Amino acid sequence: MDEARAARIKAAAAHAGKDVSSYMSSAALEAVERDERVATAFADIDRRIADSEKPTPMLSWPPPAIDDRLSADEQTRIVARWDALLGAALTDAA
Repeated sequence: MDEARAARIKAAAAHAGKDVSSYMSSAALEAVERDERVATAFADIDRRIADSEKPTPMLSWPPPAIDDRLSADEQTRIVARWDALLGAALTDAA
């Protein structure tokens, strides 16, 4: 640390009525407490972001019929509509 910064810290500690070690310990503890408050405040959004960035299994295209409720003809018509809407790139990517 350069002398000018050290002198500023020494003067601030004296002004606060502390020795430099106590002053620096207090400053470090304040920084830790601030970081903990920030982490707590953002914990929910950080968890949501982490969850959204987790790898997901690859989805098949076209999606399989649910419980065989769609006939082969219905599935073919659905695929044709998706292809018309989104293009054949989806079927080529699968």
